[in-house]
Amino acid sequence: MAKLIGTLALFIAFTSMAEARVHSITPTQYLSPPYAYSFEEYPALAVAINGDSLIIIADQPTYRGAFLYRRSAADGRWSFNRTLMQTTVPVAQRRAGLAMKNSLAVIDIAGQSVIWERLPTGWVQAQTAGPILLPGGYAISVDRVLIGGDGCSTDGFIFQKTSGGIWNVTGRLPSPGTCVAGERDVELNYDYALVNSPAGRIRAYRRSGTAIEWASAGSFQLQGQSVGRSGPMALQKAIGAAPGSTIYRRSGTTWTLDQTLMPADYATGTGDAHAVLYRDNVLITVEGATEQGWHATPHLYVPDAAGKFQNVGILDTYANTTDIDISGNTVVVASEGPPTIPRLAVFELPTPVVPPKAIVNDFNTRDVSGFQTTPAGAYSLAGSGSQWFYRQPSRSGHTEAVVTGSDWSYYQSIDVRIHRAQLSYPGTWVGAALHYVDADNYYYASIHYNHMVINRRLNGVNTELAYVLLGGTNDYRFHDLHFHIKRNPGGLGGRDKLFATFDSQFSVDTTDTSPLTHGSAALLTNLTRADFDNLHVSPSSRYDLLSLNFLDNPDRPLETNGGTWTVQDAESPYGIYQTNTNVLATAVGGAPIDDQRVRSYVRLESFGSATPVPWFGVIARYQDPSNYYYLSVRGSGTLQIRKIVNGVTTLLAAKDFTVNPGEFHQYELHVVGDQLHASVDGVLLATAHDSDLPVGRHGIATYHAAAYFNSVIVDQP
Repeated sequence: MAKLIGTLALFIAFTSMAEARVHSITPTQYLSPPYAYSFEEYPALAVAINGDSLIIIADQPTYRGAFLYRRSAADGRWSFNRTLMQTTVPVAQRRAGLAMKNSLAVIDIAGQSVIWERLPTGWVQAQTAGPILLPGGYAISVDRVLIGGDGCSTDGFIFQKTSGGIWNVTGRLPSPGTCVAGERDVELNYDYALVNSPAGRIRAYRRSGTAIEWASAGSFQLQGQSVGRSGPMALQKAIGAAPGSTIYRRSGTTWTLDQTLMPADYATGTGDAHAVLYRDNVLITVEGATEQGWHATPHLYVPDAAGKFQNVGILDTYANTTDIDISGNTVVVASEGPPTIPRLAVFELPTPVVPPKAIVNDFNTRDVSGFQTTPAGAYSLAGSGSQWFYRQPSRSGHTEAVVTGSDWSYYQSIDVRIHRAQLSYPGTWVGAALHYVDADNYYYASIHYNHMVINRRLNGVNTELAYVLLGGTNDYRFHDLHFHIKRNPGGLGGRDKLFATFDSQFSVDTTDTSPLTHGSAALLTNLTRADFDNLHVSPSSRYDLLSLNFLDNPDRPLETNGGTWTVQDAESPYGIYQTNTNVLATAVGGAPIDDQRVRSYVRLESFGSATPVPWFGVIARYQDPSNYYYLSVRGSGTLQIRKIVNGVTTLLAAKDFTVNPGEFHQYELHVVGDQLHASVDGVLLATAHDSDLPVGRHGIATYHAAAYFNSVIVDQP
């Protein structure tokens, strides 16, 4: 039971605030093996990429090879080009050393490091002054290749191409004489090098003019969860990243711990990187769940304005990442896992790599300045009190309301509630558009009397791509429409994926060959009137941040403060109980993020006696015990949205709602931008607007109440 409950004090070790949204990035291509044997049978042991070239080290039945792939300039797809090297030495003697950068590569498959150069005629083996018989550890920067030594006499040698065209030693990293069995873990960035050996003790070196001996640039011991960790550091300028997710900053020859990374999905078990890679301002970590380390997933970070790394992307590998490399916006990942999972994937990073903010409008602030409307429609606010919506009252013609600031290219989705007039007349429909370029070019999902269609409008011509029957929708109530598009440049034929759902019950999907690569979101009507509410336009897909079902899950412990918490995970019913009816009790988890949807399936056990009224509920944007939002179900017969800011509690919204002991309900607090929406069993009951707490964690709570939480689910909406 203790594995799911921790103490709140554990959080103070993490200094990063993951304020940004995250892209969930899918592969654009799975690479085919060079010959008849699949990567599932003979997985890739090492991968490297540079521009339009990619090298894979993998086994075939009787030999190990280094295989070159090239990217076509015509369609962006990768294909096998040729075998660069192969060896038939016994398996125990084979190596898988590989690095690639700046039109250089170094490969070791049989105990000898071989340097390759990219020339106008293609990749050729470079001439060296002699065989390079070093243990290895490989790094490339500018025109230098660093190969690790054994630590007895040297930590490594720097090789460069001399004026005679021969590669030779031009630099040496001295060693304190600590021999190791095997390669040194090395990293090189311009005039600085880092060596991690023995594991967890980092020695830094810098080039000293033309001297062959590189000078010391300090040394330091890895700290925090990086203590004792092996593996190469990642270095860029004065910033070094270590396995274990710790970041160090150099000043002169002094290195200090600057940050411990916290990924957006930290609650699922990530946050302890197995490997790190830093290229062109993008830091990649390979993260694994604490109890299911087989699922190691690459996470992308970029520094914010304060120089702190923020998690902005997660690569969907669906398996255990074994090696990774990046060049420009292209990432190649080797993995292992279930036989049905492809083992070698290429990803194209979104542009921009940092997702923009989502755009939301429930119209209750009576602000519709974020739309550009066509003259045919008469879009305006309608409603009263705290219930307002966006109305298009005209039944004549085709109308459009384009969401300004939503011109995105990688991922785009729109969620909106629609109340429409009768749709039985020919040509009448209502819907939403994505990748809207102009009135003649966009994709759109249209809702008709008894079906929903995904369409493409290109150069003024409408084409139906897919449809689903609905069975009749003229019931004059609000319905939920979700429509998204995910670009797939360069791979799988360049086909984009389009998906739409109606009331979360009917769905339709299709693909298209990318004639519309970017654009805005829009609301549409055709020969009918409609009301629109709860608009949510997102630049990044939903992503699970916490999924506690208390049954065989790998999530990190919830961190509790107050109360008596007991986890039931040995037998049904599974869940977490809070039984103390005399205190405020909270249990929080995850990383601080901005937009979040917190859901929990809860059964009230009993209310205690308290003044003010006892309650239970869910928490969003939790910063500390004095700062958070929460949905509370209260013994006074109300459901409320409240905030605590600097210890002061403020009521934001309330709705009559009575719950009895023994009743299960799903409670949801949806916080996006400055909008807070509270729902019970999928029915929206209360809304509020507030911007005092822009980011925080998530969790559950009780106040002088006992409750049973069957699940806690949090995602990025």
